[in-house]
Order: sequence, then C-alpha cells, then structure tokens
Amino acid sequence: MNLESALSLGASWWRELGMTLVRKIKVLTKSGKGVDGRFKAYTGEYAKHKADGGFKRQSSTSTKPDLQLTGDMLRDLKVKGDINANGVAIGWTVWGQRMIHNAEQGRAISTAEKPLEAGIEAYAIREYNKRVNALLTRAQKSTTVPLNIL
Repeated sequence: MNLESALSLGASWWRELGMTLVRKIKVLTKSGKGVDGRFKAYTGEYAKHKADGGFKRQSSTSTKPDLQLTGDMLRDLKVKGDINANGVAIGWTVWGQRMIHNAEQGRAISTAEKPLEAGIEAYAIREYNKRVNALLTRAQKSTTVPLNIL
C-alpha cells in the first residue's frame, strides 16, 4: 500500500460529507442566517405580499427572511455529480441565479469569498481532519515510505 492510496478519502466519504453540508446549509438558511450572519429583512411591500399569499406557487407565508417562498431554491441545493476521491461539489443545478440575487439583497447562502458559513466550514474541516488522521493511523501500521535523503 502506498501513501497516496492510504490517504484516499474515497468518493463515498466525500458524498456523505457533501450531503451533510447540504443539510446543514438548508437548516441554517431556514433559520434566517447565511454566510454573513442574519439575513437582511424583506422589504415591507414584499413581506406583506408574502404574508397575504400573493405569489404564485407560494408555500410559505412567513415574513421572516428564510428564503422559503416556494421552496424550489433550497430543494435545488444538492450534491452535484462531480464526486471523486479528491472532493465533492455541492450547489444549485437550476436556481443558482436566484441564490446570487438573494446574496445581492443581503441574504447570502454562499459566495465566492465565503462558500460556506463559518460554523459549517469549521465542521467540514473537523470532519476532514478526523478522516485523514484515521487514515494516517491505519497507514502507519501498514505502509512503508522510502525516503531518499542525500
């Protein structure tokens, strides 16, 4: 066993991490928070229209900024097909432009500068480190790495 294969996290591990991150992002978003903290309040006119059920396909009348008008945008957030032993991609397949619009309105779920909210990012790093440490411990028992020191 070489060190590279010993440290391969595997596509299934990345898929599971990606699915967990998606769940955490959805919970945080529904609580009215994103990468920059609490979401900016809806405008008075928008909040009233939403509370009155004035939008087509509307599934929520909450005036709390939770990005849940129809539920489409958060349902579209998922693990994308780009999973391999080196990483996972999560994102929107259809509603990404709406996510960008919401960020411009002060309700950012993810941005280029902050792809994950700080707590979710810390969780991902902890999980990654735990996995690598476990693999290193296992590899230590079964791997010989020749060093060519001159």
